[in-house]
Amino acid sequence: SKNNDIFQPDRAIKGSLSVSVGDVGEFTAPLRTLPTLMKDYDISHVVVMKLDCEGCEWRVGLSMLADGSWERIDHVVGELHALCQQEITDAQQCLPKNVTHEDASKLWTYMCETPKFSMEWGCSEPRFASLGDSIANTIAH
Repeated sequence: SKNNDIFQPDRAIKGSLSVSVGDVGEFTAPLRTLPTLMKDYDISHVVVMKLDCEGCEWRVGLSMLADGSWERIDHVVGELHALCQQEITDAQQCLPKNVTHEDASKLWTYMCETPKFSMEWGCSEPRFASLGDSIANTIAH
């Protein structure tokens, strides 16, 4: 079936995951991008999409912004996770490596100020205040 085709072992990434209770170790997760799925399954647009991947939202979101994928999605709900401990207040320290402040600001502005996005967490996160001019107003009100 088509559902079984989505998770292909040869289309996987490797990485490591650390959690506060200790090091979990190496894992392998299948990876298929939304544009690939849309092409493979002849999907012209998505009505609703959930984006909540515990920090990968930044890279996924920037990639989708660059290739125009967001234009094919009607509504998005999700979260923009801070990748740091509560006591860290510098936004740059809370972003994935290789995501610049400028790119994060571009994505934050797009995802937090575009009506089709309903972000459950991240748009009013005080640590991200430097990412957008209007977030200071959002937090203040």
